[in-house]
Amino acid sequence: MQAFDALPSPVRSWLSEAALPWSPASCRKILRQARARGESLNDVLARLDRAQTKALARDRHAPPQVAAAPDHDEIPRPQGVAPALRSAPKSSSYGNERESP
Repeated sequence: MQAFDALPSPVRSWLSEAALPWSPASCRKILRQARARGESLNDVLARLDRAQTKALARDRHAPPQVAAAPDHDEIPRPQGVAPALRSAPKSSSYGNERESP
């Protein structure tokens, strides 16, 4: 909370109305960079707006999040397809057993 309180009032207002969850540290970094260039507080707010617009555009073009895979039983199957076996077969001939001559 101290980091938020240390920001100038206009930046705190911007941060409280931002569309994204910006941290006070991120805003402070942008504020320091802008002040080092001699920019005004209005320039800082414009810079924050541009950074947010860029982040929103990047999120808009990102592929959608894939939901967790459903359980095997929840996967829809076409008609006539048997469900997968739930246990291994009791007898097998996978190469470890010799066949009788």
